[in-house]
Amino acid sequence: MKKRTLIQPLRRACLVLPVLILLIAGGETRPAGADDRYLFEEISIDQGLSQSIVKAILQDRRGFMWFGTEDGLNRYDGYEFVVFRHDPEDPHTIGYNDITSLREDGAGLLWIGTFHGGLSRYDPATGKFRRFQADASAPDSLSNENVNAIVVDAAGTVWVATDAGLNRLHPQSETWTSYRHDPRNPASLADDRVLSLLVDRSGILWIGTAGGLDRLDLAAIPGRVELVGDNVTPRFRRLRHDPADPHSLSAGGVRALLEDEEGTLWVGTDGGGLNRYDKSTGSFTRYRNDPDDPGSLSNNRVIALCEDGVGNFWVGTRGGGLNRLDRQTGRFVTFRNDPQDPTSLGQDHVFALLADASGVLWIGTYGGGANKILLENKPFVTHSHDPEDPGALGHDIVWTLCEDRAGLLWVGTHGSGLDCLDRSQGRITHYRSSSDDPHGLSSNIVRNVFE
Repeated sequence: MKKRTLIQPLRRACLVLPVLILLIAGGETRPAGADDRYLFEEISIDQGLSQSIVKAILQDRRGFMWFGTEDGLNRYDGYEFVVFRHDPEDPHTIGYNDITSLREDGAGLLWIGTFHGGLSRYDPATGKFRRFQADASAPDSLSNENVNAIVVDAAGTVWVATDAGLNRLHPQSETWTSYRHDPRNPASLADDRVLSLLVDRSGILWIGTAGGLDRLDLAAIPGRVELVGDNVTPRFRRLRHDPADPHSLSAGGVRALLEDEEGTLWVGTDGGGLNRYDKSTGSFTRYRNDPDDPGSLSNNRVIALCEDGVGNFWVGTRGGGLNRLDRQTGRFVTFRNDPQDPTSLGQDHVFALLADASGVLWIGTYGGGANKILLENKPFVTHSHDPEDPGALGHDIVWTLCEDRAGLLWVGTHGSGLDCLDRSQGRITHYRSSSDDPHGLSSNIVRNVFE
């Protein structure tokens, strides 16, 4: 059984830990991508994951990791899993156990796409699911039970990609408007099978379909957050593969979309490799597998894309393992499963990628569970109690940690009150209880801190 490690909380999240010494990472950092050595840690059935096929990964605002498998939805806190499964006798459970996509909205609600079970919405406050399913007798219902992708735009509108068109939720009525392919209308959706979605920073909705890539200007949709459907059909602009044009999209079947930190659009296709799209010229640069070139993309079936917090660009393939792209040189380093090496990638089919808030890259594999690698190597600075130093930590028993909006770390101790650590200055300020100060801390045993 491999070691499980605690998931770092997001900013302003609080953590209760009965620990003896506080260790705070600091000093110079070095991206793990500076060399090609990564130790992959596999988290799978032995650690409590409901199944070893991981299709979707999300970290929510509270810091929990969510893994969508073919046998249930898993919530992970770094120690234990909570598994959510469909119960046909309980309408407040998830719609189906085969999870295909995950998204969190601005209100903290979790949206879950399933295969053959429609869309579910999970409310962490109630612990209940709300199901949205296709109903042939209701034209304003979800258009299909197979959900492939979900995205939430800047206005809070939920968009859902299905095997039978693109769907938009009207939040007040909780009804749907569906957009479908019309062979008589070149401004309609390119194909009814919608595979991936992305809203870029300029407000363009990019739609990956089995027939290529579409773009839709969300600002041009009248009444898109109104109670009822639009009277005006939006115009989709198609970008498709042209065999005669080497600067066109390399293939249909757009499985993955990503806008990087520089605003460049990346397009992963199922069979045509990876594409970089230049929005100013409308041209694509292709990255494909060359069997004679070990520095090329390992496989042309690109399923997942991710840019991490230290500048690495990751490409997950179906059968070719995990690739890291050097965007300056266009060269790839490939990481594959080695049955003789338990620290290698767990499986060569990579279906999901996510860089979390603590500097860990999570890799969802088909049969190898959820894998993770540490992206940064940070030396530890130890803060401990020193009775001769008034600027040291007040006590070695620490019960709680909370990082505030300003980046200050608040430390609740067992007997020495509350400490505030300013890591930029290396300074600790003490707040303690005193019988002489009625406005001071009420007790020097601090069990929890919230902002």
